[in-house]
Amino acid sequence: GGMTSIALYNLLIYFVLRDRNYLYYVVFILSTVMTLASQSGLAFRFLWPEATRWNDLAIVFFTASTAAFASLFSLYFLRIDSLSRPLGMALRVSFALCLALIVASFIMPYHWAAIIVLLNVLITIVVVIAAGIYALRFQIPSARIFMFAWTVLLLGATVVILSHLGVLPVNVFTEYSTHFGSMLEAVLLSLALAERINTERRLRFQAQADALHASQRANIELEERVRQRTVELEELNNRLQQLSETDPLTKLANRRFLETRLQEEWARCKRQQKPLAIVLLDVDFFKTVNDQYGHLAGDACLEQVAKTVRGGLRWPADVAARYGGEEFCLLLPETGTP
Repeated sequence: GGMTSIALYNLLIYFVLRDRNYLYYVVFILSTVMTLASQSGLAFRFLWPEATRWNDLAIVFFTASTAAFASLFSLYFLRIDSLSRPLGMALRVSFALCLALIVASFIMPYHWAAIIVLLNVLITIVVVIAAGIYALRFQIPSARIFMFAWTVLLLGATVVILSHLGVLPVNVFTEYSTHFGSMLEAVLLSLALAERINTERRLRFQAQADALHASQRANIELEERVRQRTVELEELNNRLQQLSETDPLTKLANRRFLETRLQEEWARCKRQQKPLAIVLLDVDFFKTVNDQYGHLAGDACLEQVAKTVRGGLRWPADVAARYGGEEFCLLLPETGTP
């Protein structure tokens, strides 16, 4: 009754979580319950009192089913495939043999079927214990509880065997030690499943927190790179604008900048009723200097004139520009006649 309650409880958990380990566990526990009920005669007394033929088959049937789903539960609960391919294959072979015995129990004589199923149960126990020990080596979560549960079951079965051999006295405890061991195993495996779910949930939450932290860090780094790139682009744009508005030889403003600034100052001075002065300069005999001394000397002459003009400006609002060739222009806002 206790094991059936545990199985039904875990069946409800399966319907909520849809984790197939819970389904394998439920079938394993129910098969164990039916095996014990068949062996003790309770199933024949209360479930199928008229089916004598089925009562003989039920022991073999449910024993093979117990071994089958013990193999399947161990395979997926311990994730044996990721640890050892031979052990995973051995558990699958054990599961397939148990299924074959379930089918064969309806065909073979009971005596031979019982012997074969007992041998297969022993093989299954050895493979499951080996899988549990292997999982312990790799520190698989819940492997300790898994091994402890199977140890309890084996101890219960050992007590029953020793009592039948006369080594231990026959009493309630020794007679039903397999039942007690199975009950404790069911409880421990249920705890192991719960621990596994909690461990996976904790790891999932940790992974989500790490992913969120990495995303935040990436966003901060991206924002910093964008900011740096924006500053670089602004500096580059300012430099390009400065180059596009500056005469490369004299380093004064060029004609395009002068025309734009003239329109702005003209509108401002007109609006504020302020004077605006425009001064045009021309270098005399510049062609003679170019012809006699060469273009390098002419360029040096223009640079010297630009330096002189720049030094005569009064405040930043004044603009000195190269108007073309050897011609220069001064834009002097709020400057009237002397």
